[in-house]
Amino acid sequence: MDQDVNSFLSVADNSANSHIQNLTGTSASHAQLQQIIYMAQRFSDHILKVMAVSGYHAGDNILVEVDVGKTVSLSVL
Repeated sequence: MDQDVNSFLSVADNSANSHIQNLTGTSASHAQLQQIIYMAQRFSDHILKVMAVSGYHAGDNILVEVDVGKTVSLSVL
């Protein structure tokens, strides 16, 4: 029975640590940044390249900033 309690406490501790990290604005993981880059590149044919990307946790969401290179014919507005 003690082993079950220890196992539960370990899982609860890992979950709590994960939530605390997300709430304090840690950087997005490498895999998450790769997914963001992929999504940005596929958003429009006018996007030629992704020049910079950053992502930070905001609770369960990720706040993202992506700098893209675009075709000349695409207006910013």
